[in-house]
Amino acid sequence: MEGRRLLPLQARRRLCYTGEMPDSRKVVDTLIEITRKFTHDIPLEEVLREITSAALALLPGNHCSIRILNDEKTELVCGARSGEGLDSPPMVFRKGEGVIGWVVDYGRAVNVWDTQEDPRFKPAKEQGFGVRSIAAVPVRVGEKVIGVLAVTSARPSSFTVEDLALVQLLANCSVPVIEKTRLERLSPFDDLTLTYKEINLLPRLSGYLETAGRVGQPLSLAVLGLDRLDHVYKKHDFEMGNRLLRRFADRVRELGHYTHWLARRGIDSFVLIMPDSDAAIARHHAEEIVKSLDAFPLVLTPDLKVEQKASVGMATWNRTESAEDLLLRCEEACLEARREGGGRVLVSGGGS
Repeated sequence: MEGRRLLPLQARRRLCYTGEMPDSRKVVDTLIEITRKFTHDIPLEEVLREITSAALALLPGNHCSIRILNDEKTELVCGARSGEGLDSPPMVFRKGEGVIGWVVDYGRAVNVWDTQEDPRFKPAKEQGFGVRSIAAVPVRVGEKVIGVLAVTSARPSSFTVEDLALVQLLANCSVPVIEKTRLERLSPFDDLTLTYKEINLLPRLSGYLETAGRVGQPLSLAVLGLDRLDHVYKKHDFEMGNRLLRRFADRVRELGHYTHWLARRGIDSFVLIMPDSDAAIARHHAEEIVKSLDAFPLVLTPDLKVEQKASVGMATWNRTESAEDLLLRCEEACLEARREGGGRVLVSGGGS
């Protein structure tokens, strides 16, 4: 490891060992259960969350995250997190930045015994949990690194050589499903925000309405409009405005349920389909998004946080209207919320 004095292998094992080794039967059972779940058609976020949860179940860490490179190969998008710190927004990592960026650049696993002694570590007050040791491995397809799986602990020297190998095993056995799901979903996705493209919106909403009508379940829809986004572009620059859009989409996904479906619409708006959600449930979720923006500014760079507000227009399907009419009700409610000052949720009436 660059810049550090390496101890002999046995000494490193003794130094890193602070707890019991994971039971081999538990490891095998966990991997079998993950593989079984991955045979089903489940959303990418749920696939990634299964990985992070399994890592914490087997290893002595307090936080685990898996991050996937965006299309431009410039940023690591947070796909899922488990453990401590979930109340704080996920940190932003650019390629080559921090320990996670180092793993992407060099395509190698790393066991950081003590972050206070490792110059690659990027401390941040907004992290929300302590990090003294890190076990991080590349998520790789062939020779191509597509992401990083990292487990952290608030104690130094928490991970053994064997632990690092187990993290790599979790990453490796999950790669086929991650890549398959990722490719399937990126093709209809907006390159900037990794949400669905607008062209998919009405066909998908029509399909959801058909299912809701057939099984007798409620369905709600929300149009999420970023208030005064043009001021961000003017005050900062084009890249910061685009980055804010990405951060907002990440926030909505992080707060949502895996059954939710999110698409970008126009320049500054998104549409959120909430299957099996009545008016009360959907309104509660929409208000969570608005309140989250008030409580946690969007982090664009380590030195730049933006206090962004959003107007939300929401409606619950009346079981007779078309997808176009339901969307129109939400758009009108969103416009009215903006006229009333923004940063609020407005619920449309029952429709025609």
